[in-house]
Amino acid sequence: MSLPKIKKAADATKQIQQQIGTALRALQGFEGRIVSSYGIYRDVYRQRQKLNTAFNALRIAAKLFDSTAWPTESDYREDEKRS
Repeated sequence: MSLPKIKKAADATKQIQQQIGTALRALQGFEGRIVSSYGIYRDVYRQRQKLNTAFNALRIAAKLFDSTAWPTESDYREDEKRS
């Protein structure tokens, strides 16, 4: 059984990965034919919405990074001893 610190960090990693996935999916909306022949986004509202989605997901991921007590090498060694 892993130390609580390691378990919490693993949970945080999973949540961060989910948020990054959300951001990447939103940013994929900037691929393809989204610019008109005038060189302007075809759907400005939709593109701004996708950018906001990506930004918010990355902000959540950054907060999770900052608020997580990440394990150190000594934590891993202690966990290995307990196993």
